[in-house]
Amino acid sequence: MDPDALSFPRAIKFRLGRSTVSAIAESPYESKHQHVIRLTILRGIWQRRLIAFITKLPASIRTFITKMWPGWSLPKTVVLKKLKPDWDEEFESEKEAYKRVKPLQGDLIPVFYGEAQCEGTRAFILSEVDGVVSYMQSKPPLPSAEFERRIEAIYQKLGVFKFSYEDANLGNILLTRDGAMLVDLESAWEPEPGDLEFATECAIQQFMRQYSYYLNSLDDKW
Repeated sequence: MDPDALSFPRAIKFRLGRSTVSAIAESPYESKHQHVIRLTILRGIWQRRLIAFITKLPASIRTFITKMWPGWSLPKTVVLKKLKPDWDEEFESEKEAYKRVKPLQGDLIPVFYGEAQCEGTRAFILSEVDGVVSYMQSKPPLPSAEFERRIEAIYQKLGVFKFSYEDANLGNILLTRDGAMLVDLESAWEPEPGDLEFATECAIQQFMRQYSYYLNSLDDKW
């Protein structure tokens, strides 16, 4: 790939279903996650008019068009998550997790719009979450008790689908106005029957340890 391909912003195209979508790659989600990129979808005036026309069609026709050409229904901004080298198993696991907990999309996890091809690589197209990475908060940070409440709420909702989550990385938690969202399902898994409660308790404790380290680091800086 061209060395300039990792520059931002840059124009890119991706294939989603039968749709070829043009976009501007604005910036990585985090500096250490260059494979997760915020995109602004580019649409010409005729495309915007066509989309406006499609929205007026009967629901059954709109559903068919969205299934065949999903690019037409994408919002203005999305997130592209590329497959990392040698991470095929994790990629497939995450895709399956999005399907298994689909009712949580848009509430607990991003909306999964589908698998795409971009710059010669498989990728997910996800909704952008309006939130802040939990270790990048402005002052004052969320109190520990409130952070724990939000993490517990995440695990309660995952538990309904018999799932847990084992990667206690604060970068995977985005804090929203009154809740939190999980933005990386690579480590979502289904424990053996009877082990879900224990797995959940351990995971929450790990998250709270990481958050305690984060708060202590802020005290040192302030």
